[in-house]
Amino acid sequence: MRKWRVGSISMGLSLIALGVTLFLSQLYNWEVTTFILSWIPILLIILGIEILIYLLLSKQEQPIVRYDVFSILFILFIGVLTLGIYFVTSTGLVTTVKEYVDTEEVNGMLPEVNQKLSKDIKKVVIDANNNGIELEANETDEVNIFGSFRSNYETKLSQDDYISINKVGDTLYIEILSPPSKNRMNHHFVNYDATISIPGNRKVEARTYLHEVNLDLAKLKADWYIANADIALLSDGEDANVKVTTDQPYDETKSTEGEDLKKKTYGDGTHSLYFQHVNSIKAVP
Repeated sequence: MRKWRVGSISMGLSLIALGVTLFLSQLYNWEVTTFILSWIPILLIILGIEILIYLLLSKQEQPIVRYDVFSILFILFIGVLTLGIYFVTSTGLVTTVKEYVDTEEVNGMLPEVNQKLSKDIKKVVIDANNNGIELEANETDEVNIFGSFRSNYETKLSQDDYISINKVGDTLYIEILSPPSKNRMNHHFVNYDATISIPGNRKVEARTYLHEVNLDLAKLKADWYIANADIALLSDGEDANVKVTTDQPYDETKSTEGEDLKKKTYGDGTHSLYFQHVNSIKAVP
């Protein structure tokens, strides 16, 4: 006659529960982790009930509980595995891995900004926070900011998410905010590709790095100061009245005719365009 060993029924029920859980999770797209984390107390309850039933049904005055060692070890293994999963989940590692697997890049448009400048605003200060920003001049009385962004977690940005505009006295301060990021296994990022167009008749002070300064020199009717730029593209010098200067003697500061652009005066040179640091200045049609 086959003897009943405690643990056999528990292991059988555990395997049935595991199979049913995995099947239903695939069928209804359930979160398997939630079910697995609840297994430890359930397994202990099943094993405890099996021991009580064995003792109640035993006809011996002093029943001896015989265990199915393999089944008990299997249950302990599942318990340890569940504890491990719980620990990893509580540290956020599972969420991080899941985000990494599900990550996809998104391209979107930045909310356009059209800020009309009152006559009392004499100067515009730009802080780009080392974002890839292009600076232009226009002949209107508006500051226009437009462009796009690329991200692996943001699908939409509001104006307040990426820009701050404040007026102090006769100066307008424009700050491109640093995008949020998370330095974890899955690095979250937001990259801007934006253009700032400033009226050429207002003084401009760009205090931080700009990717590109693309200027129609004829539109400059005030002094502009650029602290740091990668590329400067200058056009329409014939109708300009600007003195271009830079302290950086770089190799590419020549026009297509071989003329040195790092120090050049257009017209009477009434207005100043000064680059404190620039990698390349080129004349374009």
